[in-house]
Amino acid sequence: SQYIGFTDAQNQGVEGVEKTFDEIQKKYRADREFKQTVDRYIGEFERLLEEVARDDRGQVMARTYLTSETGKVYTMLAHAAGRFGE
Repeated sequence: SQYIGFTDAQNQGVEGVEKTFDEIQKKYRADREFKQTVDRYIGEFERLLEEVARDDRGQVMARTYLTSETGKVYTMLAHAAGRFGE
């Protein structure tokens, strides 16, 4: 899987996460297919967040999704893709 390195990095602490982030960011900029996959993942996750936000329990559900493993991957990828600013 493309994202196994991320899970491994979490187990290695901050240094591992920073190294993985740098690797993802470089690959995102250099590999067109990887960039398309990341952009699709980010878009789908953000659509999911928008969808759950419409519900009465939207904030709770959005927080649950963001703190899940899938949400952590989203956060790393979106940050590496420049979605949160530099």
